[in-house]
Amino acid sequence: PLTSYIKRRDETRDKEMQALQTLLDGEKTGDSLRADGEKALLDLTRFSEQELAVEAALGGMGVSGVAYVTNDLAYVYVREKLTEEQAALLFLSVSEITGLSDQNIRVADANSIV
Repeated sequence: PLTSYIKRRDETRDKEMQALQTLLDGEKTGDSLRADGEKALLDLTRFSEQELAVEAALGGMGVSGVAYVTNDLAYVYVREKLTEEQAALLFLSVSEITGLSDQNIRVADANSIV
C-alpha cells in the first residue's frame, strides 16, 4: 500500500500544482487571487519538501513509511511497530521538520491507508 499511496499522493499534488499554475498564468486573474494562488503553490511545494524530509528521517531510523503534510497536520504511516524510543524520535523529527506540535502529528499503521 505504501507505493500506491505515494503514487496517488504525488499525482494529486501534481494536479493541484498544475491547476494553481493555470490560475496564475490566467490573464484575467486578479491581484488578490493571484497572491492567494502563489501562496497556495508555495505551500504545496513546502509540504512536498517536508514529506520527503520526514520520509528520509524514517529511513534513517530504519523504518518504512510515508508522510502527508498540511498546514495544520502531519500524517505519518509506518509499516513497522515503533518502540517508545523510535516514536519519541519520530515525533521530535516531524515537529522539527514541519514546525507542528505533537498534538498535530498523527502516526498510524501503513496498513490503514485506503
